[in-house]
Amino acid sequence: MKRRRGRTCGHIWQSVFLVAGMIVVVCVLLVQMCSGLLLRARMNALSVDVFADEDFREMNISPQNFQKLVARSEETSISVGALMASVMVDRQYQLLHTVSVLDDSAEMARRYEEKKRLNEEALMQLTEAYAAVWEDLKYFPVPQSSVTPNALVYYENSWMSERSYGGERGHEGTDLMASINQRDLYPVISMTDGVVEKVGWLEQGGYRIGVRSPHGGYFYYAHLSSYAKQWKEGDPVKAGELLGMMGDTGYSKIVGTVGNFDVHLHLGIYIKTPQTEELSVNPYYILQSLENSKLTYAF
Repeated sequence: MKRRRGRTCGHIWQSVFLVAGMIVVVCVLLVQMCSGLLLRARMNALSVDVFADEDFREMNISPQNFQKLVARSEETSISVGALMASVMVDRQYQLLHTVSVLDDSAEMARRYEEKKRLNEEALMQLTEAYAAVWEDLKYFPVPQSSVTPNALVYYENSWMSERSYGGERGHEGTDLMASINQRDLYPVISMTDGVVEKVGWLEQGGYRIGVRSPHGGYFYYAHLSSYAKQWKEGDPVKAGELLGMMGDTGYSKIVGTVGNFDVHLHLGIYIKTPQTEELSVNPYYILQSLENSKLTYAF
């Protein structure tokens, strides 16, 4: 009787383990199925106007994660813009915190190829948008001084803060404020290679210059006090080249008006999308990623 009872208990436990194993397998399959359906839904959603999504326009990418994307791009031979698009779809356009997949080149490449199979056209459009903003970056737009240590700039995330000149509107850029409120002191350089697309006076922007980078981003530098030379539309520009001097021009229809605000550089970044010729994105995290890429000038 004891042996028979022992055998019965053994069979029961075997059955329990078998059922538990089957449950685990089913759960894993369900998770994989749900993940696949979720990914498919996200990729289908890219066909809608994702560029109008505020989360996309925020460009929420930390400097550390940007550097990891650059490193993974070199290891996989997949462009920074492509890897960025793939990861941002997974993370719902938020990449400010630690993400383990950014340390795994093979997994990043696998996920990118999976998304490419699901909706290549939409993924390519998103890739081009990120590339226009991030892939041509070389330098922070205001050099550091070798002569005046306290000639610093400071900025905050003022994206879409209220502005009232010319009517109520959101602030589509980042203001780099001068610690020394003196026009014609701080040099302003090009963050990228490119071509001058616009130059001259604007009512809001004062003396401004706009540079179109090789991947299609439009980098807008406003409120300059003077230009480095007589720029013309179509002139080539090298990353790090002097564009002009920081000032306080603008907020007036009268050309040359100064003094309506403190000396600063307004930086705007714009991209072209299938829906619009000019979509602004938040420069704040881009600037943070260039904090260690400052040239030194004697001023």
